[in-house]
Amino acid sequence: MTAPRTLRTRLAAAGGGLALVAGAIAAGGAQPTTAAWTDSEYARATVLASTLNPPRANGCSVAALAGSATLRWLTPATPPSSYSYEWQLVRNATGATVRSGTHLSTVVEHVVNATGLVSLFESYTFRIRTVSGSWQSVWRTATVTTTVGALGITLIGSCSWN
Repeated sequence: MTAPRTLRTRLAAAGGGLALVAGAIAAGGAQPTTAAWTDSEYARATVLASTLNPPRANGCSVAALAGSATLRWLTPATPPSSYSYEWQLVRNATGATVRSGTHLSTVVEHVVNATGLVSLFESYTFRIRTVSGSWQSVWRTATVTTTVGALGITLIGSCSWN
């Protein structure tokens, strides 16, 4: 007698399931839904772009029968808290750097000596820039020319900031 009762239970459950499905279809079936999310969090940042300024030209002088020229500069406009200067003397005819070095931020002049500048009537570019950490300014440049003096000695003929 258990077999027919189990069969009746199964048939009743199946009939009830069919009744639920038929009721859902009669009610209009499943309706499509659109899902949406909103997020009210915002982020804000300020980026400040900056440049490192080169030193400012402040004159150049050559004494009569001089074997040197003195180039002077002022600190950069709005200098950083910690910086130094990098300088180079470049022979214009070849583009070769013939001398180079660094100066502390407290140094405001550089002397270019004719000693060792063996080419006469040559033009050289003295260039200097501000360095702070890994930042470097553009080069500030000056032109220094050599001439020949008495006994064929190389002298500085002129200098000027560009």
